[in-house]
Amino acid sequence: MSNQQQLNQKEHYIQVVKDFQRLLEEKNISAWMDLWADDAINYYPYGSGIFPEKIVGKQGVYENWKGVFELFESLSFPIHDIYVDVTKQTAIMRFDSHNIMKGGTRRYDNTFVCILIFNEEGKIKEYYEYFNPITLGVTFGLLRVERLQGNEAQQSQ
Repeated sequence: MSNQQQLNQKEHYIQVVKDFQRLLEEKNISAWMDLWADDAINYYPYGSGIFPEKIVGKQGVYENWKGVFELFESLSFPIHDIYVDVTKQTAIMRFDSHNIMKGGTRRYDNTFVCILIFNEEGKIKEYYEYFNPITLGVTFGLLRVERLQGNEAQQSQ
């Protein structure tokens, strides 16, 4: 692959990452799904039972994500970093979520690192999403965290 081809591919991957976030913020699931390959796999390595560890196929990805937009009044995913390795057809992004939930009284804020692996057509074939599952669980009322005090903390060691 020539240097120019590598540069073009790198620019394409960066644009897909930016479009991925922008289309989520716009709640445009149909255009967002166009970024995915038909045989895509969506992984949640730290899903902790809140999310399935793996979702296979574009239709499965759609089924998993379609309800997300209904939970939020607004979505914001500012990107901090994008790293691309053209030889591995991979992009890594680090971003935050600053999302206002329906009703406007609660927020979901978290930090993410995601790995996107592309197929030959430049579509997402693998997506790995790493986030703090405790933050997610507490925000959505799926988890309660209590800090151990004094003797309790010593007994748990």
